[in-house]
Amino acid sequence: MKLQAPSSKLQALIIICGLLTAACGLTGCDAFVRKFTRPPNKKGVPQQEMVLVPQDYKNIDKEEVYRQYFTFWESWMDELINALELYPNYKKQVDCTERALKNLAYLKTLINEDAQKKLDIYIGRMIDLKNDIAADPYNNFKDDNRITAQRLQMDISRDFSYTAVKGSIIK
Repeated sequence: MKLQAPSSKLQALIIICGLLTAACGLTGCDAFVRKFTRPPNKKGVPQQEMVLVPQDYKNIDKEEVYRQYFTFWESWMDELINALELYPNYKKQVDCTERALKNLAYLKTLINEDAQKKLDIYIGRMIDLKNDIAADPYNNFKDDNRITAQRLQMDISRDFSYTAVKGSIIK
């Protein structure tokens, strides 16, 4: 038995069916033109106006401000300790140290002179820690820096928590 080549009519039919299948696959469920055109803007929908009302924060007492900035400082120290412990991201470590230092400096403005002198010691230790972290871009001493940060956090939390400094806050 000899195999015969398909007739030219059969070949043309196979090619046409293939092209139709490919065209249907390209267009999908929606018309080809609607599939690739951007939908029109909805101009009939009323846009809501943004209302900006100024807030007066001068009524917040200094004790509440102290609590907020102390909480900010604690969270940045936790973030720094995590950055030193879990992932060696140099920029993150330096940024956390700077932000924690900034919050400590703001806390200093809210307390009396005796407490400020005591806080200056811790700010100096924090600056030393920042310099140590900045001088160690390859995290060779990250464990030493982490231990220093944990001690510093523990000491400041003990001596400058709201309950410890309640009487030293300037009214």
